[in-house]
Amino acid sequence: MTIKKRIELTINYFLMNNQVAETELTYRTPFELMVAVILSAQCTDKRVNMITPPLLSKFPDADKMSKAEPEEIFEYIKSCSYPNNKSKHLSGMSRMLVKEFGGVMPSDPELLQKLPGSEEKQQTLLHR
Repeated sequence: MTIKKRIELTINYFLMNNQVAETELTYRTPFELMVAVILSAQCTDKRVNMITPPLLSKFPDADKMSKAEPEEIFEYIKSCSYPNNKSKHLSGMSRMLVKEFGGVMPSDPELLQKLPGSEEKQQTLLHR
């Protein structure tokens, strides 16, 4: 079977069996989704879904998380991969949201890509 035929069969399979691609990350708001996406780099969705409830209970929005130091955020996310970097990204992302966007997640993809931590997730996806 040719590669072209294998690709065609794969695409057809997913079109028939999985028409709506959804994330397995648990979230209620755009802010919660961004937090989960930052945490998901090199980490399973299952682990992220275990980490986010206590983290978001303590820091439910950008304003509250922006006031936390990375070390405080680290304590909630230390069981995921690269918690030092991710705690800095979450802190920086929240501060930027508050300072530049009034605490509201922008819908423009170019603005989203400027948030700390979002560019690392893109690089992870590109190298899979």
